[in-house]
Amino acid sequence: MATELKDFIGKDQLDVLSAMLNGEEGEFFKEKLADIKKAIESMPGPYGTEGQGMQMKAFLHYFTGGSDWYIFEKDNVENEPQLQAFGFACINCDEQNAELGYINISEIIASDVELDLYYKPETLEDILEKHHQPLPDEDSEEESQDDGEDVPLGSFDE
Repeated sequence: MATELKDFIGKDQLDVLSAMLNGEEGEFFKEKLADIKKAIESMPGPYGTEGQGMQMKAFLHYFTGGSDWYIFEKDNVENEPQLQAFGFACINCDEQNAELGYINISEIIASDVELDLYYKPETLEDILEKHHQPLPDEDSEEESQDDGEDVPLGSFDE
């Protein structure tokens, strides 16, 4: 399946990046886009991080204002546009209601989020620490993954 950057980068950001390819720093941005494409292609598909727990890695980071989305898995339906992914979302700095769950990629890029061009993959554990989330114990984590529901991570500290 060919990776389409337009399925992961908003139109405005993609337009700016395309223009930058023709500028004096064109080689730098060409390498950045190639790195992003590689990250997307190496990202696991649905349930590809199952069993990795706190060590699963986020491959992409989107942000706007006080909101962040970290993407761990992508849909990999052949010949279909990228619609959703599995990740962690912290909306409007509301760390208490931050959660793991399914994220509609096309919805967030339509909302003018930016893909972090300088993001380096990091584990869920690192991301939770960054967002001041209590780390779940292993029993709570396994229960939350089994029921298929989005669970606010703040609920693990009960």
